[in-house]
Amino acid sequence: MKTSVNVAVTLQEWDTMLAALRAWQGSKDSVDFTDNEAFAQSLAREHGKPLNGKQIDALIERIQFSPEPALPVIVVEGGIVQNVFRPTPREAEPFVDVEYDLVDFDIFEGNDDEDIARHWNALEPSTQECFKNHLKDEYKQFKQVLDRIARGKRDGLKHSHRDTKARKQRQARMVKSRKEGTLSIPPDYTIRDGEVVPKRKRT
Repeated sequence: MKTSVNVAVTLQEWDTMLAALRAWQGSKDSVDFTDNEAFAQSLAREHGKPLNGKQIDALIERIQFSPEPALPVIVVEGGIVQNVFRPTPREAEPFVDVEYDLVDFDIFEGNDDEDIARHWNALEPSTQECFKNHLKDEYKQFKQVLDRIARGKRDGLKHSHRDTKARKQRQARMVKSRKEGTLSIPPDYTIRDGEVVPKRKRT
């Protein structure tokens, strides 16, 4: 007994399938069937002329007698995934590429936090949610790195604010000293941006 079906359909065939589901829903539920039937008709015309009876028969046969989908094939070379594809029974298209997310736990060895964070952020949101909800121990490793980076950024902002405040205070004291004539600067030094710094040598 089939547990799943993998059938390639055109947009028109897809529209017909949606329309059929809506029509069936209208016939089974207590909603106004007339309104639901009109909605199903509009769905069937979403991408062009609706399928005729013969085309619907062909679509039903394809769905009913389609083979079970083949398992994905993962091609690895040198320990690196090169491609992932799924074989098909179609002569014109013997296989189709399968999109995938690659999670490499070796990244925790010999890589800095920024590299690990980039690896995490490149994952699809659905993959991240799967880790958060079902692979909690593995997610904890990524979370620790992300938290360290967030703390570092917060600390960096604090240091930056403190440095800016201290620089402004020094500049204010220097301006006051110059006005009062109490500022003494060595001959090889000058004031630049409110700081006493060595003079630039001319070359």
